[in-house]
Amino acid sequence: MSGSIPLNLQFALMLFNGVGTLLVGIAVVDLLTPLDLVPDGWRFPFYQWTMIIVGVCMCITAGIIRLRALIQINADNHSND
Repeated sequence: MSGSIPLNLQFALMLFNGVGTLLVGIAVVDLLTPLDLVPDGWRFPFYQWTMIIVGVCMCITAGIIRLRALIQINADNHSND
């Protein structure tokens, strides 16, 4: 890898991060408002907090993978100098 993050990795990380953000958003809205965005059959005790934790973990994981790829690209570029 030299120059940039591969397109398939960028798309996968953006999708992973987007799903995590969507989980957090739905959980926060469902927790703080009277709206019921999650169907009754999918609910379990403390499902909002579970959705928030899983969503944040997904976003952090995508960020760490992206950061490691950028560090590797930077190291590859500087080793060629």
